[in-house]
Amino acid sequence: MRHEIGNPIAAMSGVLQEMVTEQMTGRRKLTEGSKLSVLQTQIQRLSAITREISGFAAPQPMERQLLDLNGLVRTTSGLMGYDKRMSRVSLRLDLDSQLPAIYGVADQLTQVIMNLLINAADALGSRAEGTREIALKSELSGNQVCFTVADNGSGMDKETLERAFEAFYTTKKSKGTGLGLSLCYSIITGHGGTIEIDSSPNQGTQVRIYLPVPLEEGGDNI
Repeated sequence: MRHEIGNPIAAMSGVLQEMVTEQMTGRRKLTEGSKLSVLQTQIQRLSAITREISGFAAPQPMERQLLDLNGLVRTTSGLMGYDKRMSRVSLRLDLDSQLPAIYGVADQLTQVIMNLLINAADALGSRAEGTREIALKSELSGNQVCFTVADNGSGMDKETLERAFEAFYTTKKSKGTGLGLSLCYSIITGHGGTIEIDSSPNQGTQVRIYLPVPLEEGGDNI
């Protein structure tokens, strides 16, 4: 729980620090509205994440709606810009402008995107030289939407890869609880989708998520 709640708290801390700096230099009025909006969004996410963690063993049904996955990716990527782990990372977005809408719970999918970005940033932390890069891509794959998060970080060995979705398994020692990928798996499968990982030591990691595209007329894949 500490890892999941810590992400939005880190974002709020970064925004507050900027607001203090701007107030001291007389520039706060120019950006106060947008930054307060970010704080409000993150506080709402804290509440939603707490509910998700509490219901991990027995998830409660939540109402789904048509969502713009690209919009969620852009918003979450922007919020992650306040996390210090992203300060030296090149974030590249390759989003299909014709991507169809999907049915889902916005808070849950935002949590998945943020968890994957945090994992990628952590994997880049030990990279001593060269460009640290995270690439986000969305595309249509048959009757599914495919979203990929790829990094050129430390990667995973075979044992870690085999246990990646196991609850409470982590290689982050004091920084993680091991709920991140396990919770991602639970959320994505709960949306009728699948999640896959390709990774090798020192070769980076690719996480691919597939989510069904709703049928236009009362289909059974919604």
